Amino acid sequence: MGEVLTVEQPCRLELECTPPVHVPGPASLALARYLFSVRGKTVLDLGCGTGLFGLAAARLGARAVTATDVDPSAVECARRNAARNGVALEILEGDLFDPVAGRRFDLIVTNPPQTPWPGPPEGAKLAGPDGLHYFVPLLERAPDHLEPGGQLLTFLISIADTRRFEEMLRARFRFRPLPRVRRDFTREELEAYRPGLFDYLSERRRRGLAEFEDADGRLHFWAQPYLAMLVP
Repeated sequence: MGEVLTVEQPCRLELECTPPVHVPGPASLALARYLFSVRGKTVLDLGCGTGLFGLAAARLGARAVTATDVDPSAVECARRNAARNGVALEILEGDLFDPVAGRRFDLIVTNPPQTPWPGPPEGAKLAGPDGLHYFVPLLERAPDHLEPGGQLLTFLISIADTRRFEEMLRARFRFRPLPRVRRDFTREELEAYRPGLFDYLSERRRRGLAEFEDADGRLHFWAQPYLAMLVP
């Protein structure tokens, strides 16, 4: 067994977080708080990891919840957490929307990998040169899996390409940014993912393609949540 995380908001959950499945961070926990209006809705937790979003939606009264992940370790972790919390979820293994082909939902909630890196996307963090490798097909395909008036709930970290992300989102959705969450980090933390990652992000910031700050010797970026509604 890995670490057990106790979540109090938007409802009480106990999440077993067994490597290689990541412990939900502050941005994911903050995003989960926007699930307060899911009662009676059908919900898709896309790239579910520990199952945080799907478990919270089910506990808060969603009519039906499906959780998917391409990583079999995450699928098993989500299943254990569903049993641990006494919550019924449909949990499927597969890439993006493949496990739910032909199905539509009232709400899709997702937090895909989005840390920029010049190499290929890899693992649960690295997502290509601008951080949008996974968001490109996700935003293209999401409208085909939403009911009329359906919504997408997600967030983007400020070291990814926010401008391009919002342009893609605007093409099919009306959206509003929600209060953003500060995320402190260290150079050493980034270098542990990949040597040279901090310098790469610093160069992106110099070119206006990433946003982070150094305040009183402490580094931080932001996670910007978005609530987007499908345009008819």
